[in-house]
Amino acid sequence: MSETRETFKALIKLSLPAIMQQLMGTLLQYVDTAMVGHLGEAATASVSTSTTVNWLVHSIPYGLTVGLLSTLSQACGRGDRDEMKKLAAMGSRLSLWLGLALTAVCLGISPFLPTWMQAAEEIRQPASAYFFVVSLSLVFSVTGGMFASALHAVKDTRTPMIINLSANALNVVLNYLFIYRASLGVMGAAYATAVSPALCGFGMFLVFRRNTT
Repeated sequence: MSETRETFKALIKLSLPAIMQQLMGTLLQYVDTAMVGHLGEAATASVSTSTTVNWLVHSIPYGLTVGLLSTLSQACGRGDRDEMKKLAAMGSRLSLWLGLALTAVCLGISPFLPTWMQAAEEIRQPASAYFFVVSLSLVFSVTGGMFASALHAVKDTRTPMIINLSANALNVVLNYLFIYRASLGVMGAAYATAVSPALCGFGMFLVFRRNTT
């Protein structure tokens, strides 16, 4: 019974930070929508037009991160450092190429996406511009997710959670500065949402590199 209790405690300790990290990722675009809501219905619609598409795009690398988590955690359990380094390097390369490919696709479809989503004529241009700018940081989001998964595999779920919380806090601050103080409106939200994941991905990379070298 005591062994089961200890296993349960370890499971909760590892899973709660990971759950919080996922929640922060989901809330990122909701924050944009909420903070531009004061600018009117058109601004809100411009941001929310691409929400479901962003979720779809970000779900594609999820399979890669799950696969890496599975194989890397097995190598970690065996104590095979050489295999862990090989898997980490492979995951880094795959996530980089996948991130670049998804970025190119999203930038390419950004002029047409609002029309495909049947957005009103008056919001198509700002909705397209918002999606374009946000997609610029997609490669950082994809690679950052891979680095976070690698950290999860070696039983470090707390650090990725902290980095994501910091990125979300930064996003709120930048939204306030860009949307209201700089009066950039929808594009201010786009700039904030592009910068925050980029810094988050870079932070994940630094921690990942420290733990794999």
